[in-house]
Amino acid sequence: MDRNESSGFSSEGGITCFDFCEKLNCLVTGCIDNSVKVWNPAENASCNEILTGHFNSVTHVLVDEKRLNVISADRDKTIRVWSLLRPQCLQTIKFKEGDFAGKNIFASLYLDKEYGKYHLS
Repeated sequence: MDRNESSGFSSEGGITCFDFCEKLNCLVTGCIDNSVKVWNPAENASCNEILTGHFNSVTHVLVDEKRLNVISADRDKTIRVWSLLRPQCLQTIKFKEGDFAGKNIFASLYLDKEYGKYHLS
């Protein structure tokens, strides 16, 4: 795709968040339909992979370029770690309703590349 060209991506219900993996040249989106979708903007505007397992809208996605993983968080207070190389869930972390007050507990998800640590606030 030429640098002056643009490409559109859409998901039924909408996209809530996104991140880009430069190493694999793919766009990762969190969606209202509870899925995480992986797109290759160079190939087409259709979704290459759909990662399912969340039971509520995905509010945050973060690509870990070093490990080629995606971390996703949803409105149901669940975090999932996915492999981009073989599209599957590697780990699920579920918080209990009483662990946090309020509905939207996740404000941001950050990867400290120097130390290889994830920060959730």
